[in-house]
Amino acid sequence: MDSIPDQFLFINKTAKSGSLSHSKSKEKADIYSYVHSKYHKDRKAPVGQSKLEACTALASCAIISSTIVPKKTACGKSSARHRESNRVKKIIAKDMNLGLYSHLNDHAMDPFFCSSVTIDAKDQHLLYYPFKCFLETTFRAESFSDSALIGAFRHKEAVTRRLRRCVIDDLTMYTTLAYCASCMRWTVGEDDPERPAELYVVKAIEALRTRLENAQVVDSWLILSIYALAVSEMWAQNFDAAAAHLKMVLHFAIQLGGIFKLDSYLMESILLCDKYVAIGRFEPQVLPLSWEPTPLPNTKMIEIQTCTKPILGGLGQGFIGIAKDVLGDNLKLIVNDTVTCIQAAEYAKTKSLNTSDDQRWLFLRHQALVSRLLSLHCETHAQACTRIALLVWLLKITAYFGAQRWAKKLLPKLKAATLQLSSSGEWVPSSLIFWMTCLGAMTAEYTEERDWFLERTLKIARSLDVPIEKEAFRQILQRYFFINSEDGLQFFRMVRAVREMESGAESDC
Repeated sequence: MDSIPDQFLFINKTAKSGSLSHSKSKEKADIYSYVHSKYHKDRKAPVGQSKLEACTALASCAIISSTIVPKKTACGKSSARHRESNRVKKIIAKDMNLGLYSHLNDHAMDPFFCSSVTIDAKDQHLLYYPFKCFLETTFRAESFSDSALIGAFRHKEAVTRRLRRCVIDDLTMYTTLAYCASCMRWTVGEDDPERPAELYVVKAIEALRTRLENAQVVDSWLILSIYALAVSEMWAQNFDAAAAHLKMVLHFAIQLGGIFKLDSYLMESILLCDKYVAIGRFEPQVLPLSWEPTPLPNTKMIEIQTCTKPILGGLGQGFIGIAKDVLGDNLKLIVNDTVTCIQAAEYAKTKSLNTSDDQRWLFLRHQALVSRLLSLHCETHAQACTRIALLVWLLKITAYFGAQRWAKKLLPKLKAATLQLSSSGEWVPSSLIFWMTCLGAMTAEYTEERDWFLERTLKIARSLDVPIEKEAFRQILQRYFFINSEDGLQFFRMVRAVREMESGAESDC
């Protein structure tokens, strides 16, 4: 009788196995190890080829540039598998436009070559979606940075480490896939019906449960994975679930010594998620404000204010004459800090001083302002209305569509707060209300609230005897919060819409 060939592995299942369709972790690890070793058993580098080079290509897979040439068949033509791999390689290189990921080797789609998790071409394409340009745009906008004046993305190396971690860690892979699929659905509305974002979220939660059961120590990779689940739930508008994940992030971060012990990419990513979850719930953030950067030295601020005075000289000046009992000390302090933050951002653009440290200070200062506004206790309707208006403006000038979409979501609250302020009998300058309604009208493009804000703007303009002209409007708005470079286009359309509404009202008469 012939001996049993050693390329077979027999797996016995009995009624005591617990599950006949799924292997236990130990059993699955043995199977994968066996298949992996047999698959590569005779695949040795040709004589003369560096074994170190071959090992590097296999270990790094699609995360590094590979120069491996596809092997030829006996007839001298590429096999079907190699042709398909090359086709996918060209698609990814064209669509992603990332030199770092443009050269996939001929086994990039093979899970035993690439990672501990079985993925295919669609999964791998999905993995790079947020990291192509969305993530970089987000961080630069959140630090009020001008993309034309700054160099390489300051978190590029951290993102590369994250993708490399996906190759060897199933938890990082599943949570990153959940993150990417949720991001794609939220940004462009695309979702693969065969593999929706929820599919990856479920797998990620299962992997997280296993990791928490077996983990001996807490590390930043575990925190990154939980953060990725929080963002996925946030993009799905499941804010309570996202907040629950953020509480777990906070718990583990404290065990590592606090959020400042995390690398800047992970820390800033968590702060962004916490901010938008809090805006979605309209509640204070989960993470306490222990990370706010210190103010710039007085000598530096004097230089900044002198340099930016021709552009931002009137910024926030309209709030100075408002009594403290109307806005309160805390809100007026936030207003002043907002002015200095915007001045510093404009100075950085003017002087081309967008270093990584500059961007990080502006990023953290910006996030801290929003955090303080979200946790502010308002004692008057004027404070509540001004607080929401300032939140809307900070989101509106953050130059990427994600923040601006969140600004639109706050418009119903701004409308309700404006109505409550009008009916409360509290005194506030009419020019302040005018700034709020103009802000609402500029932000509310393509929303149901736009006509209401336009009508209010027209009504207040008439009461103030302000002509419906760009310059007349600009002179009032610049004394509160208005920047030509950020508000300009929406401002022009808003003034034109108010003028058309006025002409229509006059023709009806």
